[in-house]
Amino acid sequence: MSNNGTTVRISKKTRLLLEEVGKEIGEFGDTYDDIIFKALEKVKKKNGEK
Repeated sequence: MSNNGTTVRISKKTRLLLEEVGKEIGEFGDTYDDIIFKALEKVKKKNGEK
């Protein structure tokens, strides 16, 4: 998975879990990629990265 040059590797089990959760979250308009990108942004901010 890649977004803005960032590559993230996740396990098949994690992907399946996120897809299930994403179905519920998707009701709010976010896609699976949006959810992962937002999570990465939070991690980067927490680590002091831009």
